[in-house]
Amino acid sequence: TKPADSDPDDVDESKLTPPRKDENEFPAVDPQVEVALNLMRIRLESGMDWPTAPEQIAATPAAK
Repeated sequence: TKPADSDPDDVDESKLTPPRKDENEFPAVDPQVEVALNLMRIRLESGMDWPTAPEQIAATPAAK
């Protein structure tokens, strides 16, 4: 093993073989954002009232 000091700091990553894989590859479309946008569009188009916190609590069945 070599000490860390002996590694060159100016390594050109494009010349490495094989090139290092990018660990931060993200999909072009985020599925969670797409689902959230579709739900918002459905709510806006439906014309129904938006549920408020007290209405949601009242609509939740009581735990047995």
